[in-house]
Amino acid sequence: MIRHSFTKVYLDNLKPAEIGKRYMVYDSIRPELAIRITDNDIKSFIIQKRHNGKILKITLGKYPSMSINQAREKALEELNKLSSGVNPNEE
Repeated sequence: MIRHSFTKVYLDNLKPAEIGKRYMVYDSIRPELAIRITDNDIKSFIIQKRHNGKILKITLGKYPSMSINQAREKALEELNKLSSGVNPNEE
């Protein structure tokens, strides 16, 4: 698992995944926040969290349309929903 503090320079320099694959890098400031990079160089912010015994992946938005700060704030909102028992994927 790769963990790094998200900065614009760092995210801009992430290489695309190998053909047919994708990978994730986790934010060291907000541990549940990750960026998923595809082989087409599409970068999406997601959160990954265990909820009711299952691992949930919730897509927050695409980078650079969504800024790093916006992603961190949105991640916190979605995590708060999860902690109150609401699955954002089911809303």
